This record gives sequence, C-alpha cells and structure tokens, in this order.
Amino acid sequence: MEGSSVTTANNQIYSAYQLPAAYLPVHGIGYSTHDIVTEDVPVSPSKRGVHYVDAECGRGKTFSTCQLIKQGNGMVNQMYVAPTKLLLEQTATELRELKLKPHIIHSDNAENTVVRDVTEYLKSCEEWGNILLITWSAYVNLRYFHKREHWAIYIDEIPQVDQLHKPLLPYNYQFITDYLELGEPINETLSYVNVIDEDALKRHLDRESWKDDVYKKVRPILVDAFSPGKDLIVNTASWHSVVNGHHVNGSLNKNRIYFISMLKPLLFEGVILLGANIKRSMLYA
Repeated sequence: MEGSSVTTANNQIYSAYQLPAAYLPVHGIGYSTHDIVTEDVPVSPSKRGVHYVDAECGRGKTFSTCQLIKQGNGMVNQMYVAPTKLLLEQTATELRELKLKPHIIHSDNAENTVVRDVTEYLKSCEEWGNILLITWSAYVNLRYFHKREHWAIYIDEIPQVDQLHKPLLPYNYQFITDYLELGEPINETLSYVNVIDEDALKRHLDRESWKDDVYKKVRPILVDAFSPGKDLIVNTASWHSVVNGHHVNGSLNKNRIYFISMLKPLLFEGVILLGANIKRSMLYA
C-alpha cells in the first residue's frame, strides 16, 4: 500500500476532529516542561474536542491525573484508561493514598470477560461518584458504553492509531472472505471492510483450537474488523487481485491483501489524553 494512500485514509477518517492546541482555556489543557497546569482542566464530561496533557515521561502526568480525579470525586463518574494492568494497579495505589476508592477491572479479576464485566458495571453504577480503572484493550473493545455522557475519561499514554496488515494469501483468502466483505469506497484506492455476520465472526474468534499458521496470519485482521473502536480499510486493488483474480501471481507482493486498521475518532470524544510528544504523534496530525 502506498504511503500516500495511508495518509489519505488517515485524513478522511480523522477529519471529524482535531486535537486542539495546548493551554486553551476550555478545549485544551497542558504541561510546561516544569510545571503542571491543572486550573483549566474540565472536571465534568465534555463533548467539545479532545483535551490533552503533553509532557515528557517522568513529569508526573499520572500523579496529576490522580489529583484531578480527587478534584472531581463526587461530582461525576471518572474512568482512567491505561495500557497495562501494572499501571492500573500503580494508579489505584495512588488513588487509595488520596482516600479514594477506585474499582479495577482487568483479566486477572474479571468474573466473565473483561468487556462484559466493564459493560455490566457501567450499566449498574450510579450516575456520579464512581472511579473505574480499565485497560486500553477493554476500552477500545466496548461495544456499548452506558450513559457515556456521565463519565470523565482519562486515557494515559498515546495509543497506536493505525496497524498495517499485509497477509500473503494466494490460496487461503477464504479465511478472510468467509467473514469479511468489501464495503463502500473511501477513494479510488481504498475501501472500508465490513463484517458479514458479527455473531458468526465472534464464534469463530472464540474457537481457540484454530491455531494453524494461516489462521495466525489472519486472526489480527479479523479481531480488528470485529472491534467496535476500529475501522478496517483495504487497498481495493489488492483485494480484487487476490479474491477475484483466483490465481497465484509470480510476484509475491501481488498475492498480498493490504489492510490497515485505524482507531475511530469517537473513542476520543471529550476525553483527556495524557502522553509525551502528543503534537508529534499521528493522533495529533
């Protein structure tokens, strides 16, 4: 897939929002290199843009977030999203030291699946005063967020916006086409990919016995297609060449289907994003 094509897809998908400049009084929050700036942080949920804290590692972003959570305690529900269970536990410890009572859900303590437990918690909790800590993996895979407007959401660390998949599938493209189909075009180069039957795909993904080499190549694509927080996009010509061509080309690259999965903007609507070098990230661009 050409780099310009990826850029085009990124521009079109992310035209729905842009991260605002730092230090704006409502839409943005930020750090300087030495001082933490918190007076303009919205402590109630907001749908206006994406708020962010841009600071180098070790500058106390997580500590500052805990202070913000304490500030908002009892006013709104607050969700802290981190990339790892370890960071969740460390943050929970800091919150407890502030006399707060966070609720943590991850793979080590979930009674069902993590996503199901998080979903049930969101449905059953009160509309204010709750502090929930979950991983990014759980957050991005939530299929239903009950009363999201009642939650202030803090996302610690900048997530990877896109993921390129380029499986070599001259003979086994049906591993993909049994569950995915070509969707509407984005432009002359790229198209969205749709799930044919979500229930069938979920059953397929739950079958742990599928461990052959081909399945290992296509499983990440199917997982991204099933994720409610991602769009799956394909280079249209590569799809047609492999799926509709029904022949093996002498060039290995022409036997590949080029996919790219990208995070949906809705994941960041009204959140506070914490990370280093945000302005240099693809998420900001």
